[in-house]
Amino acid sequence: LYRIIERHRGEVRAVAATTLCLGARAAQEALGIPTASLHLQPSVLRSYFDNGRIGSITMGPGMPRPVKRALFWIMDTVYVEGTIGPALNAFRRSVGLGPVRGIFASHVHSPDLVLGLFPDWFAPVQPDWPPNTRLTGFLLHDSGADPLATDEARAFLADGPPRSSSLPDRPQRTGCASSVQASPHAPPRASGPCSSRTIRRSSRGTCRRACVRSPTFPSAGCSRTAGP
Repeated sequence: LYRIIERHRGEVRAVAATTLCLGARAAQEALGIPTASLHLQPSVLRSYFDNGRIGSITMGPGMPRPVKRALFWIMDTVYVEGTIGPALNAFRRSVGLGPVRGIFASHVHSPDLVLGLFPDWFAPVQPDWPPNTRLTGFLLHDSGADPLATDEARAFLADGPPRSSSLPDRPQRTGCASSVQASPHAPPRASGPCSSRTIRRSSRGTCRRACVRSPTFPSAGCSRTAGP
């Protein structure tokens, strides 16, 4: 990524790079390219206040800060610095930059701008997050070139009693529901922000997508959208 930015530096006004695009951070420093860090998940933004949940470990306000500090130190020392640090710092030396430490503690956050691609109800901004952090809300998927529902999806909506299906990419924690209209001419689309992957078909022929409470910040509440 650094070489791509370097090759187009005369054309590039700014770069938006996701968390692990560390070559973009090097280009920001070496070439002076304004850069925004994009973080898809709030767990990338560490906090000694409410760090939510990492895996099965709840690191909320009830966990003492020295314990959080120790856990972050273990993650950095045992995994991040040893795995990513040597190759990253070797590359930085090759482009005239000094070594960095605290890769996930601070280096992944651009000093220009940090964008969290999730809403405040999903993960509230913490007092010790980078002060240049802004939340955008969830990015909505638009299939664009494929606007029609598949035959399989239409058959599922039209046939049989109400049923549920769950896409197995994350745990389900149902808190409220938002509606998705089951049109034969368009794929199911959420009428509001919703982080669930569970889709239910009701007896009235509409799809319902269950809205989850944030698995990272379970106390943050749930966005409620009325459905038909």
